[in-house]
Amino acid sequence: MRQQPNQRLMTLMAEAGCSNKGLARRITDLAAKRTLRMVRVDHNDVRKWRNLGMLPDRPKPDLIADILGELLDRTVSLTDIGMARAESTRDLSLHFEPVMSEIAPAADRLWTLDSEGVLCSDAAISAAALISPTFQWLTAPPMDLAAGGPRQVGGGDVAALTDMAWMFEAAEFRRGGGHVRASAVQFLRRQISPLLHGQFSDEVGRRLFAVAGQMALLVGDMSYDVANHALARRYFVLALNLAHASGDRTLGAAILVRMSHQATYLGEYREAADMARAARIGGGANLPSTAIAATAAIEARALSAAGDAKACDRALRQAETSFDRHGCDEDSGWFRYFDEAELLDEFGHCFRDLGRFPQAAAFAEEALTKSSPAYPRSRVFTRMVLATALLQSGDPDSACAEALCALTEMEGIQSARVRRYLADFYARVQTSPGGSSTNEFMEQAASLLATDQ
Repeated sequence: MRQQPNQRLMTLMAEAGCSNKGLARRITDLAAKRTLRMVRVDHNDVRKWRNLGMLPDRPKPDLIADILGELLDRTVSLTDIGMARAESTRDLSLHFEPVMSEIAPAADRLWTLDSEGVLCSDAAISAAALISPTFQWLTAPPMDLAAGGPRQVGGGDVAALTDMAWMFEAAEFRRGGGHVRASAVQFLRRQISPLLHGQFSDEVGRRLFAVAGQMALLVGDMSYDVANHALARRYFVLALNLAHASGDRTLGAAILVRMSHQATYLGEYREAADMARAARIGGGANLPSTAIAATAAIEARALSAAGDAKACDRALRQAETSFDRHGCDEDSGWFRYFDEAELLDEFGHCFRDLGRFPQAAAFAEEALTKSSPAYPRSRVFTRMVLATALLQSGDPDSACAEALCALTEMEGIQSARVRRYLADFYARVQTSPGGSSTNEFMEQAASLLATDQ
């Protein structure tokens, strides 16, 4: 049967004043901007889509809709451009899945497309898109696990996956998300995915879904760390689904804490505070004291960034009180990273954002004395907070001496967040007179930042 011209695409292109060559060029430019390296389009491709009704492969239909939507200043859907049959990735892994049978296929699709580079850098996803899955996680009843696959999954299988997951976490904490993200995605795809489709007891199944949720959370955090924020949010929502299937409410709370952390980083302060509160509420009555402290501290960070000093102080008091209640024998579970140094660091961040620079410096300095060498990336963040606080307190040479130490600690770390802390401090120092330490820092930082261009 002869294919028909795509009248909808032709009409919208005419309305937008966009030629075949113009659309091809815009698709190529947008793909490059989103680092979709495999996307190549010329005017002949566009002609085939228009005149012959041929359907482009993913992610081109989404790119076309985004381009025409921008040109026409309105939302354009795949249906509007006559490509409703195209497999869209726009809502991929952004929904709460209330049925267990839907979770594993959704997971497969996300990490398969990710490993193929299709989602390398997709369109922005706002924090508002995460409100619905967060609310549904809060209110959904426990999920029944049902397994009918051919492969038998035992406790030893899950224990091996768990060991690997902690290894990936340690690597990310030490060296940043850039070093290990690709390997972690392949681990999800090749090691965890087959087991999610296997046969298992209820107890083994819940442990399996928990470690899958842990790994999805880690890949989300790695994506956040390398500034692929939209993809990070897809992984966070998937992790929330996996955590719900496992029945582990503390894991769900840990995921929401990272979602809140990212939202604050992106300037979405109200949503960030809401996510932190949701983590605390949804974690339930058995949430460890350390976890409660972490949720309160991350809420305080959102509030301080928003300039709400009173609410921030209240949240910090709750964080401190909860942390003081935890005992040596308490199992902090997914919040085992949240030690005294981490709490002190959160105080430092909050006071920096509120302009209380002497307090920020004091807390950051104490955090460094108590931080573990197992977390060099965290030490860099803390040291840059200390440097900023000293600079804003009128001591640029001491500030740059600390920043020079941070530059040494940055070696071997691949993290866009670390680079942003450095760039922000560098911009501040440019307007501040200083001595030898300042000049040495400016020279080294300029060289390092130039390699990121």
